[in-house]
Amino acid sequence: MEGMFEGRVRDVAQKVYNAVAEDSKAIEAHSNHATILVAELDTQMHELLDATRALATARTNCIFDIGIRRKQQSKVPHEPIA
Repeated sequence: MEGMFEGRVRDVAQKVYNAVAEDSKAIEAHSNHATILVAELDTQMHELLDATRALATARTNCIFDIGIRRKQQSKVPHEPIA
């Protein structure tokens, strides 16, 4: 009777071990996928930051150019109004 009980305990223990191993593999796969997604998100965030910097630089340059034009226009003598 004891041998039968030990055999059943071993069977149950093996089933539990197999289930845990399967779950561990699934968790590892999800973890790997999450790592890939985080890396992609990081790349996209850097691209967005670069684009934002480029846009800010273009805006600054545009404002600077407008200021130069206004200054140059203010130096041009205007014709008297008749």
